[in-house]
This record gives sequence, C-alpha cells and structure tokens, in this order.
Amino acid sequence: MVQTKSRHHKNENTFHFQTLNERLANISVDVTKRINRFNQKPEETETYFYQALEKWVDLNYTAVFYDFTVRVKNKCQTLAMLIYHKEALIETLKEYILKADNLSLQPILDLTAQLARDLQNDFYVFFPEIFKSIVKLLDTQDTEILEWSFQTLSYLFKFLWRYMLKSLDIVYELYSPLFDESKKWYIRNFAAESFAFLMRKIPDKNELFDYLLTKRLVENPHELNGIGRLIFEMFKGIKNQFNACTDTAFNIVIEKINYFENDSTKNDLIFNCVEKTVQSMAEYTKKEHTGVIWKVFYNALESGLSDKKKMTYLMRLVYKFLEVKQCYLINDLNNFLDCMVKLGKVDMDVSSDSSEFTQAFFNLGKLVLLSDNVKFSIEKVNVLPTNLYQDKCDYKLVANLTRSLFDYALFET
Repeated sequence: MVQTKSRHHKNENTFHFQTLNERLANISVDVTKRINRFNQKPEETETYFYQALEKWVDLNYTAVFYDFTVRVKNKCQTLAMLIYHKEALIETLKEYILKADNLSLQPILDLTAQLARDLQNDFYVFFPEIFKSIVKLLDTQDTEILEWSFQTLSYLFKFLWRYMLKSLDIVYELYSPLFDESKKWYIRNFAAESFAFLMRKIPDKNELFDYLLTKRLVENPHELNGIGRLIFEMFKGIKNQFNACTDTAFNIVIEKINYFENDSTKNDLIFNCVEKTVQSMAEYTKKEHTGVIWKVFYNALESGLSDKKKMTYLMRLVYKFLEVKQCYLINDLNNFLDCMVKLGKVDMDVSSDSSEFTQAFFNLGKLVLLSDNVKFSIEKVNVLPTNLYQDKCDYKLVANLTRSLFDYALFET
C-alpha cells in the first residue's frame, strides 16, 4: 500500500520565500556552517574564495563547473592574487553565471559571494555588473535557482552595504526596474525589502527623502507605487509593529508634503506616493501599535495650522489611514477629538485653500462620526457635530453631512 506524505512532511517541502531580514539574520550562521566543514577561517595564505572552491571541487562534478575551475584555480589562492586577477575573475563569474545550468550554478553563485567577502571595496566597483547578471536569473520558474539567487544577493548586501550607502542613487538605479508591477511578486518583495534595509542604515534621512520624493519621484512619476512601497518597507517592523526608525523618518516624509511652492502637480505627486505608504501601514498594523504614527500625525497637524494646503494634505492622509479599517486604528479617541477641535478653529476665507481645507475636515469628521468602530462617551458625543456645524462652513457640506446623519443613532432633529 502506498503511503501518502504527512501534512508535516508536505509543509517541510513547501517552497518558502524568506524575507530579507530573515535571510540576513541567517547568513552569518550559514556561512559559519559552510566554513566549519574545513576551518573557521582560511589560513593566512588562503582566501575565502579559494577555500570555497576546494570544497565545491569535491562536491560538484559537472563539466561546466570543471571548466570554471580550470579558469580560476591558479588566480585565487592568496588575497594578493585575487586583487591582481580581480577583473579576470569577475569576467569569468559573469560568463558562468549565465552559462551554468541548475546542476552547476549553486557553486558559482556561492563563489561570487565569497569573492565579495574577500575583496570588499575592490569588489564593489564591479557590483553593478554582477548584480545585473544575477537578476537575469530571476526570470525562471526553477525555485532552487531563485533561492540561490536571492541568497547570493543577500550575501552581497551583507558584505557590501557600507559601500552601497555611499552611492545610493546608483544602487537605486539598479533596483528600480525590479519594483515594476510587471515583475513577479516575489521579485518586487525582495527588491523592496533589500533596498529598505539600506534605507534604514542611511544616517541622513532628510537627504534620503529629498532624493526619493523631491527628485527621483518628480523625474519619474511612474515609480510612484514602487517608492511608496519602499518607504513602507523601511517603516515595517515585525508582528504588525513599526521599525525604530519610523518616528524620525515618518516625520521627515511628512515634511516633504507641500514641498514645492506654487507647484500643485509636484506636490500632488508626492502626496499620492505618501498616501500609498500610509495605506500599506494601515493594512499592516494593529491599533495597539499605532502610537508612533499618531504622534507624527498630531505633531504635524498642530505645528502647521497656518498652512492650510499642507493641513489639507495631512487630513487626507489621516483619512486614508482610518478608512482602511473603518476607524478601528484610532488608539485614543480623546486625543483625536482634541486635534479636530483645534482644526475646527482655523480661520476660513474665500480662497481655494480654505475650501479644500474645509472639505478635508468635513470628510474626516464624517468618516469618524459614522463609523461603527468608534464609540463616543456621553461627554464627547457632541464634539464632532459642534465643530462641523459652524456658520463659517459651506452650507453644501453641512447639508450633505446632515443627510448622511439621518440614520445615525445619536442624531437628533
């Protein structure tokens, strides 16, 4: 009788894409395990590349890998030899990365990572070429090749990230095609996670978002979704929480809203990008983890009351953040109502900025007022209606709100 595999056994064999952070956390362990088969570290006269080559010679007997070995074995024993022959070694790796099949590719990718480990900055000069060669491998349905490729890219990040920070624009140029919606989801995910890893490491976050939002996005509007996703991945922590960088970084992102004076097209583009980020944040998190987000929202709203255009953008962001889960993410209703009271006191005039401000204010108030997830205490039940029903407010907005409130349980005629 043929026995079927247990569910546990099936689960063990199910292909699983790890996040970049999981891969990075495991890389040092993986490397140690591999090296421990021989020595903890290469002898002083040897290199990681040469040690790995000796290992793979004993493990892989394919003709392609044998040919590769013949090409490199006399150029890699010492660091001095590696440095002297680095151009030839890089060219050979590029050639065989594309030539190898699924039986010979794994050792060649591993040796690529080991060469980066040995050469460090000397390798980084060639990183764009190697990166492009490995990325070409991602257009496959072979899960082993995909996993080897992602693992190699993770190793390269592990060994080279300090050098990448010095030329982030070049690295972004390499990565940007991978964010395109035409790419497979796992390619987009890995690209976003890996570049976000770099973004967290950058000390000057203001310079980072100047580049991404006020330069790159403005020059390449089609990258809106990709950049919005990138910023979210930078903020994303574990278990529905946010990374420690979020407090500072999200504040800076908010500052870029309404960045361009008298250029609504560019400002709208930046807003739409940040709105994508905020939507992803809302979809990802839970109420108990939103404190850092509300802190940024409240600080920005209360410190910029004189700038109606920026306040309009901010209220629209808060609206999007709440709309995703029908206001479930309000973590402190009293704080929210206090902020709305302050917004309700802003002077209105006949300008278009005032009109847009009032519209955003009404939309936000109406969303919260009608939500089944918001429970007002007796003391607070009139706070929003009092601030929405003001003489200075447009009568059409008041009329529309009133019609919406006909079915509201606490509404009195």
